[in-house]
Amino acid sequence: MKKILLSLFIVCSIYSFGQDVDIKKGKISINKKEVATIDGKKKVYTIANIDNVPVATIKWNFEFMPDGSKSYWFTITDLSTNDVNDVVTEGVGNSISPEKIIVETFSKGEYKIFNENGIDKDLLKTLVATNKRNRAEEVSNEKEKIEINLSEVKSLFDNSKLSIDSSGSILKESKKVGKITFTTFINEKSYELLNSEGIEIGKWKNGIFTLNNGSTYKVEETNNPLNSPMVNGKDKNSKFFVNLVGFALKEGYSF
Repeated sequence: MKKILLSLFIVCSIYSFGQDVDIKKGKISINKKEVATIDGKKKVYTIANIDNVPVATIKWNFEFMPDGSKSYWFTITDLSTNDVNDVVTEGVGNSISPEKIIVETFSKGEYKIFNENGIDKDLLKTLVATNKRNRAEEVSNEKEKIEINLSEVKSLFDNSKLSIDSSGSILKESKKVGKITFTTFINEKSYELLNSEGIEIGKWKNGIFTLNNGSTYKVEETNNPLNSPMVNGKDKNSKFFVNLVGFALKEGYSF
């Protein structure tokens, strides 16, 4: 039984990831077979069958969030019904071209609209008709929540009367009460937040700040603040450190 399951997994993996996808002059080919066309600009692309009959439009959307993260989604319109839906799925490939991102994502990713048989209209209709979402509205609400959260931690930092000097030392009335350290290893960097006893209470890595109580927050690293002087959290490069300390204060840590 295990051998059968393993064989099925291998077959599915080959089918999912083995498709050779190519785009030339708007013509989409899978495994060297032309299956559809794509045409458009400004992130909105019309996909058509091999007879050049338009089937759908797909728009690639992205928004920068206040915490430094990015939100991506696709707006799909079924041209046979003019029904519209936003689909959130992980983009495939490293291209900066929206055209290539759309084709790669929907031929190799979670939802394979493009395959060797052409355009999967049943899948297209399912994506548009089910799990209705207005991602732009969702992102707007998420942005507002993030901004409120960041404003709260900034206020906590200001009210704590703490300051951070150019070496990363956290000071209160000129007394050192904590420190932020910076380490890097094979292009991976991290920041550690230490209390007055030198014990690590939080660590930032890959955009995520994790406190030792298990709480995590997305925090944008504007640059390496240890290379720039900071005075009472007011320097233009201090926002990153202020957020790290502020989130710790929010979780009940004291300095």
